[in-house]
Amino acid sequence: MPNKQLITDAIEAIGTNERDDYVINPIGHALEYKDKAPELAAILNRIEIKNAAVEYVEADDDAVRAQEDFKKQSKYARRASLWTTALSAALAISAIWPAVLKSIWPGFATLEKTGTQIPILAIAFASAVAAGFASICLNKIQYWKLLEKWMEFRAIAESKRLAYFYRISEAQSTPTSSPKENLFKFEYFRRFQLDVQIAYYKIRSKDHERDARKYLNRSIYSLGCVMLLNVVIGAAGACQNFKLTAFAIFSLFLQSLANSWLNTESVNQHRRNAERYKRTQSALERIKQYIDDVREKLEAGDLEVLQKFIEAVNEPISVEHRQWLASFDERNSATGRLEQQLNEGKTLAQP
Repeated sequence: MPNKQLITDAIEAIGTNERDDYVINPIGHALEYKDKAPELAAILNRIEIKNAAVEYVEADDDAVRAQEDFKKQSKYARRASLWTTALSAALAISAIWPAVLKSIWPGFATLEKTGTQIPILAIAFASAVAAGFASICLNKIQYWKLLEKWMEFRAIAESKRLAYFYRISEAQSTPTSSPKENLFKFEYFRRFQLDVQIAYYKIRSKDHERDARKYLNRSIYSLGCVMLLNVVIGAAGACQNFKLTAFAIFSLFLQSLANSWLNTESVNQHRRNAERYKRTQSALERIKQYIDDVREKLEAGDLEVLQKFIEAVNEPISVEHRQWLASFDERNSATGRLEQQLNEGKTLAQP
């Protein structure tokens, strides 16, 4: 008959992930559990465990910074490329501007006598600045290998996280592990790996699903407007109505905007991440159904079940991470398409 009180005490001592927090910093856990779970605190205070905790936190910080660097430069490059296309499109139809503006605003004839080249030169300069800035950002991504560093550092951080929990499961506060100590180790793993990862996949899958829907819908609506404007522009050309032909700038801008939304989705892999995270969350929740059986076996002295449970939890997490790493080629291709979009935007202003 299992000692239910021993199991209950271990659960209460370690606690639960009530806030669905998926960011952990294990460096201070030894002090936190000094009174509530002294056997666990003794393990967490071992030098090899403390070093493993520091290694994980440092690796995770490196991965977060690498992710921020890549996404920041990618975002700047997309926006600058979009402005390059819009401003270049404005220059491309600048030849018909005077006639259009005169028909809309009679006072433009007076301004034209003072030199209409000033606004055109200003737009050309702004387009060149935007193109230059986009090229700088793309070159940073390429030559600093920002995408490669992000994925490399994230892989290192995830391996450090797994190593940290494996070391805890293998360590002992005394020469002989007691059921109570193993229950503490199990509940610690359950609280800071299983529960944390379930919360991560649950929250982030919803975030990615929301962002995927947002960017793909924006692209669809932009392309729909492009189709409508192209019909208007075609009819205007047939009727030799130069006022309506000026709508070409909006069509080109919306086309570039649609490409920018699609590129954002390709770089961030929102749709695929949402699907992959949901699958991993479901796999972990199925495994969590067996935690009561594991607790009872640990209380009964079955020490091997802890290691088996840890391996069962870490397997779908490792599979998901390998799939995430496999998305490198697609993210890299999205960056290449962004560079192509920039080059196409530059050519619009060329005679």
